[in-house]
Amino acid sequence: MKKTISPELSEKLKNTFEFLRAETNRIYNIEVPVIYVKFDLTTQQTLGAIGKHPEYENCFSARLNLDLLARYGQLYIDEVIVHEFAHAVTDLKYPRGVRPHGKEWKAIARNLGLKNPKSTTSLFEVDKKHLRTFPYKCVCKTHQLGIRKHNAAVKQYKTIKRNRYTCSICKTQLQYVENVD
Repeated sequence: MKKTISPELSEKLKNTFEFLRAETNRIYNIEVPVIYVKFDLTTQQTLGAIGKHPEYENCFSARLNLDLLARYGQLYIDEVIVHEFAHAVTDLKYPRGVRPHGKEWKAIARNLGLKNPKSTTSLFEVDKKHLRTFPYKCVCKTHQLGIRKHNAAVKQYKTIKRNRYTCSICKTQLQYVENVD
């Protein structure tokens, strides 16, 4: 059975995107192009994502988590939608690129109504049992890296061996621990 959202929630989502587009135009004089929305994020690890649409030029594609939208409703819209929309505006305002959650993005997110841009993920109950971690050791302790950082570390190790992860405490390089028993 395919999951859906209520017509009321769907209308709120649509109205939020329209409001954010109008605010962006008013504040920055930037026309945000069409944003195609897909509800294809299923793990609770990712709240939302936005980027250039892979097929349509000058369009964005927003990937949202239907389970979290259905569970949290307006809170998800107020936090995640604004958070992701701010990424789209940042891409348009700074086409040469800036840090994903840098000062430019934070300023835009605040101007669009996000009260605390850093804490979006902490507002949602994340199901930790689905998150696989990988042990890495440094001189002072064992760290747990998520799948994305682990895959990036493995890829970097096989290729150019730079930009490896280091411990913020002892400043030594992290080494993957294959067998932890």
